Amino acid sequence: MLANEFGPVRYHSFRQTFINAKLARTTINKYMFHVRAMFKHAGKMESIPFEWYWRLKEVGNLIEGRSQAKETDDVLPVDKPLSRRRSSN
Repeated sequence: MLANEFGPVRYHSFRQTFINAKLARTTINKYMFHVRAMFKHAGKMESIPFEWYWRLKEVGNLIEGRSQAKETDDVLPVDKPLSRRRSSN
């Protein structure tokens, strides 16, 4: 696929494949950040029109509770007695 064929609609459907694969929302957002970063770099290097990056950026990230993507559990802090034991080793 050429870069000019990868617009917001394809970007959205590509992201949907990660949602269908049951990946976490935060993971999907990281993956899609890297896709946008490639377009940003190509735009800076004048390999593609920079506007193509902005079109992808306008799609935005998945927002907590507002998508079908899986949410992860909150990471809780380690118990203090356990953290003291680990640091003494």
